[in-house]
Parts: sequence; structure tokens; C-alpha cells
Amino acid sequence: MPAKIVGVMLMYDPDTGVGTLKPTRDFVENDLMLQVDCLREWIYDLEKIHDKGVELLSNGEGVYSKALFKETE
Repeated sequence: MPAKIVGVMLMYDPDTGVGTLKPTRDFVENDLMLQVDCLREWIYDLEKIHDKGVELLSNGEGVYSKALFKETE
């Protein structure tokens, strides 16, 4: 079975910096084990991106950095 494109949308308000998440109906109506497994993996990936952003800021990188989402090995 092919992967679903969207399970949860991460949304933000550029004026306030407030972030929210909006699960799709398909994801909400799916198996609980699948939901918690996916959430754990997403949280892990988001924490890695967050930590990289904190490192970029602490190293004096510019306010806007496309490097935050570049793949790392």
C-alpha cells in the first residue's frame, strides 16, 4: 500500500509565531497503534530539526536559514 501524503498538517501564524497541528480525517479515523507510532516518529524528526535550529542560532546564523531543513547524514 502506498504511503499517504498527509497525516497531520503543521500550521503556523507568521504574525504571532504560534504553531498548531491539524490531523487529517483519514489519520484521525485510523488505528490507534498507527497513530502513536507515527506521532513518535514525527516528534523525533521535529526534535532533531528544532535542535539543529537552536544550534544554528547559537552559532550566529542569520535569522532566516534554509539550512534548517537540509538533510544531514
